[in-house]
Amino acid sequence: MITQGLNLRDLYGPEVDRACGVEEPTVDLWETGRVYPTWEQLSALAALCELPVWWFTEEPLISAGDLFICGRRRVIDTTPPITRFDPMALAAAGINPYPDTPGTDDNGQTRLL
Repeated sequence: MITQGLNLRDLYGPEVDRACGVEEPTVDLWETGRVYPTWEQLSALAALCELPVWWFTEEPLISAGDLFICGRRRVIDTTPPITRFDPMALAAAGINPYPDTPGTDDNGQTRLL
């Protein structure tokens, strides 16, 4: 997000490092993730970019060229919805899919579930 913040304001070069109170090429190292800024340095970067500090701590959800929509990291569940109860899945969960037929308990005893 550091690179995106700098790009939004067309900021680059050693002036950025100086404004953040670090020596060149420290900001470049932040951008590559090799070094992380301190809170004070991140605050200076946020002020320089005219963005809130939290903006730099979020993951981008969508990237479309120079447009970045930011938000909290979230996992999108791509599992298809359950549309039926498969007997094998019920059995694997310990549920007798055929309740009118005998099953076995944890001791191996036959019983109705």
